[in-house]
Amino acid sequence: MSHIFNLKKCSQIAETIADRELNQLGITSRQFAVLDSVAKIGTSKQVDITAATGIDRSTVTDLCRRLARSGFISRIRDRSDCRCFAIKLTQSGTDIHRVSERLMLTANKKASAAINGLDGLKIVERRSNVPAE
Repeated sequence: MSHIFNLKKCSQIAETIADRELNQLGITSRQFAVLDSVAKIGTSKQVDITAATGIDRSTVTDLCRRLARSGFISRIRDRSDCRCFAIKLTQSGTDIHRVSERLMLTANKKASAAINGLDGLKIVERRSNVPAE
């Protein structure tokens, strides 16, 4: 099997396990990625979240909209550029982020155990050996 296929399989396994853990909070692993990014960076623009998470711009917009509806973030329109929003965690967002971080630790352990038998893990562990372009 190709290395790319194995890496994709590892990613799918990890995301599925993370989604199962986070489901009890009513959020997805991608929503966690947005919350985690904003928690670490602070007040952010959606473009900053895209850069930090690797999630495409339109998906980040949708995730932010949903998180705002749930009361986990606030979206304040930038006065200098009406296309941009400043994204900030609310108190509820800070609380759910704290709990979700613990769930992600559990998910990471479960994902490592699930992936352990796959050849893909060996590839992931050696990723620092990949030559730069």
